[in-house]
Amino acid sequence: MNKSRALKLTAGVIVAIATLTMVLLAFNLALKWPNSLITLGVTLAVAWLIGGGIGGKISKSSWAAIAVTVVAVGLAAGSIVWGTPWKVGTASPDTEEVNFLYQATFTYIGSEENLPIENVHIAFPCPNVENTNANIKQMLTLMLFWQDSDNNIYPEIFMRGDGLIYQVFGYYGNRRENLSIISVGITPSVRGPKLYYKFDKLYPGEGIWSSDNIISFIELANRITLKEEGKNNTAAYVSWSPDFINIELSFWVELQKKIGDVYVPIETFRRAYENGITAWYGLN
Repeated sequence: MNKSRALKLTAGVIVAIATLTMVLLAFNLALKWPNSLITLGVTLAVAWLIGGGIGGKISKSSWAAIAVTVVAVGLAAGSIVWGTPWKVGTASPDTEEVNFLYQATFTYIGSEENLPIENVHIAFPCPNVENTNANIKQMLTLMLFWQDSDNNIYPEIFMRGDGLIYQVFGYYGNRRENLSIISVGITPSVRGPKLYYKFDKLYPGEGIWSSDNIISFIELANRITLKEEGKNNTAAYVSWSPDFINIELSFWVELQKKIGDVYVPIETFRRAYENGITAWYGLN
């Protein structure tokens, strides 16, 4: 392919995608579309025809049409799977949603034996309404980190809540392999609903940081809490093997609420314990 031909193909693809974008913006500004699946389809179809047509005339090939098709299909799939665009922005009072940020950490600080702990089962307090898991949307992320003796934090692995690894930053301390998540979920318990994880192994100095962007309907927003019903505190649970190892551990859990453009902490609970055993730990 000669240089002139390559330039035409590139220009055609760029113009096609730019035109598709401008048509989408024009529909949104003029008609406030899309506002349904039908208008989403019409908007993308018109944008695809105009963008592909103009780009095709410039490139004299099918590459412009292919490019806008990929973008249009991606937008359609993303809109349906991750939240339709007509629900984004200022919602009506009866459908308004409130955003929260949930964060929880467990740290295995160390032990006298300085051995790894295995089959680590952790149960964090879960956002709830009257001890029932709230009707909330969830997309967990998880980070494995290592904490040195000066309490400096070093990220090791960033992953999805179910264990899909996004990025490995590096290993610290005694770790030489990736963390394995055996199970994860939300379950009821005697201490209210809990977000639970089971990991294959944690080394001294390592910790787990779990984060979740939560969207709640406005009628539930003022009732969502990390506390147990009827109490002013909450609890977390941890177990491991071998069970004869007593460890130094810490928990930290926080719920933040988006007020305006800022997330403001509304509940924070923590607990540190120097000679921990398998047990429930009250967080204050």
